Amino acid sequence: LISINEKSYHISSGSYGKMTYIDEFTVLKTTQKFNTKSYYKQNIQEIVFLASIKNENIVDTKKIYITENEINIEMEKGECTLHDYINKY
Repeated sequence: LISINEKSYHISSGSYGKMTYIDEFTVLKTTQKFNTKSYYKQNIQEIVFLASIKNENIVDTKKIYITENEINIEMEKGECTLHDYINKY
């Protein structure tokens, strides 16, 4: 399903999944589906938001894959992480 190539590498892991660098323009966010309905609902809300919003300050969502165990969001690579941006400003 997801074309991760030999240049791919893990960027970070956190409470909301892991980020993988796919190429110079694309990253992949992977979250595990959990049995708790509230966590799954939060993931679905994020997918709907990312798929529908177009704003110069939010990275573009390229593809969304939902498998039996994971939710994968392929998106444009931003200049920095949200955490780094908040710390800087």
